[in-house]
Amino acid sequence: ATTYIHSVIINNVGEAGITKNEAGYYVIQAGNVSQFLSVLEIAQASKAADERAYIFLPNGLYDMGEAVLTPIASNNISIIGESMEKTIIRNAPDKSVEGIGTTATFLITGKNTYFQDLTIQNALDYYGAGSAGRAVCLQDRGANTICKNVRLLSYQDTYYSNNDAAQFYFGDCDIHGTVDFVCGGGDVYYDHCLFTLESRKAGVVNGGVTIAAPNGDAPFGYVMESCTIDPSMCENFNYGRAWGGAARLAYLNTKVLDKSKLVASHFTREGMNVASQYFREYNTVDAEGNAIAGPGVQTFFKGSTEYTYDVTMTADQAAAFAYDKVFTAWDPRALSAQLKLDAISTADGKISWTAVEGAKAYAVFLDGVLLDFTTECSFKIAEDQDAAKVQVRVANAMGGLGEVTGYVNALSSLTKEIAKVEYYNALGQRLPANAQGMTIVKTIFKDGSVDVEKCYQK
Repeated sequence: ATTYIHSVIINNVGEAGITKNEAGYYVIQAGNVSQFLSVLEIAQASKAADERAYIFLPNGLYDMGEAVLTPIASNNISIIGESMEKTIIRNAPDKSVEGIGTTATFLITGKNTYFQDLTIQNALDYYGAGSAGRAVCLQDRGANTICKNVRLLSYQDTYYSNNDAAQFYFGDCDIHGTVDFVCGGGDVYYDHCLFTLESRKAGVVNGGVTIAAPNGDAPFGYVMESCTIDPSMCENFNYGRAWGGAARLAYLNTKVLDKSKLVASHFTREGMNVASQYFREYNTVDAEGNAIAGPGVQTFFKGSTEYTYDVTMTADQAAAFAYDKVFTAWDPRALSAQLKLDAISTADGKISWTAVEGAKAYAVFLDGVLLDFTTECSFKIAEDQDAAKVQVRVANAMGGLGEVTGYVNALSSLTKEIAKVEYYNALGQRLPANAQGMTIVKTIFKDGSVDVEKCYQK
């Protein structure tokens, strides 16, 4: 018989960081997965129904081993990482438990879950799994989940929205995969996200990739707004195929970094279980911003059922999928908006700053390491701590931390001499200076200090 290892919880209330700090955060020891899982369980069990729990994960690998379906069952849970690139939550199920319903890193059944600045990786051995390698990072049966600056690493069925009556939101995320790697029901809005298409064979550029497989009867379905597609590791790709129901899929203002790899029909015309009636695109461009012509009239089919229509929308048709049309009672953009200080100053052994409207708290770092959270607008610095290395990040209402403001950056970075600038992709691989898409820019100054920022290069 097959054995499923569900979330393994090791409670040790004596470990540091197990209780909330004064700003309301549970701060986990870097890389301590047992502490993280304990706190996740405790936070869900102990909080009031309408209270939000905030869990902060410093940079590190949180390796859950073969555990699957770690539950997020309570409402209002925020899991905040320090950075998308270096805060990694990973499980690696055995390939014997492969399946869309059995492998997820997290199973969400609560409402209003919030993730920011982290990577969720399902490291099932896709290339060794044979014909089936379904390995889900997030299976979401909840509602109103927000992912902000989140990277999802897997191959097949990376994200599974499993509630057709719900709405979900991804902002500035990087989602990797090969086959139907965003799939499911409900209204899911992908806002300025990067779709990174992986190879179908290890170590080489290989195979065809299908991005989306929407399912169900939600009014908008899957909406891709101002997203970028990076197909560098596959031979060809298409936007998606119908899974079931009245599957809806709309690509608006998409940038395709290599248009030669986009199949002529742009979508898969044959559905898995149904023929698509609602697959559309509008204003697709290449890496240089030049328009990519639509494929014109296409016939979508399954068995004897056929629907023939022009997949290219007019501006008026595209307007029906605008953000404010999809979200009339919920505003995930506002909830996930990033806050930032203008500047910080130092005097009498303290750093201080002007309060930011909407801030839940302020996270103070010394040379990239968290010192503490505070709800005040000042923070005492120890005598042996260099104020020039102090940085502050502002927490929004969901607990997510905005961009760094540093004393050095605020007062003297403009006068520092740059030694060199390096460019990387989300996997840490070096890129040329003119690389397009989501890029990590590392600026190294002659005094040895380093600034790192994420940007989209056109």
